[in-house]
Amino acid sequence: MRYLILWFVSVILFNGAFLGLELLEGNKITTTEYYGLRNIGVTFLFITFFLSIIVSAVFLIITAVLHRWARRIWPLHYALYCGLGIYAGWRFFYTLYNESFVSEFHLNMSTAYMVFGAAGLLYSIMDTVLGRVQPRPAH
Repeated sequence: MRYLILWFVSVILFNGAFLGLELLEGNKITTTEYYGLRNIGVTFLFITFFLSIIVSAVFLIITAVLHRWARRIWPLHYALYCGLGIYAGWRFFYTLYNESFVSEFHLNMSTAYMVFGAAGLLYSIMDTVLGRVQPRPAH
């Protein structure tokens, strides 16, 4: 049950991170050459939803491995998820926006770092909170 809740939370977090990145940086792009939220609308939301499902699956696999091998290393736990979020932000920033968009419209990659890093941090906090809630044994 815990992993199902974490998967649902991570889908929401990373879909929000994609949408936040698009609203903060993608709206600066005013050319029809870029297919973002402004140009393709709901289709962009479906694409980001499926991308967030993929990212969430990767995070869930890492969570299962981390719970099995490194339960008591809390700083590693937070640093790993924040780092993975920042890495995902870096990858998707350069996937969505090519070099000409970055230079022409003055896009800032640190926005992707902050948005996806915050999503990773919130995921790790939720993982910690769910880890502390233990089911009571039946008497």
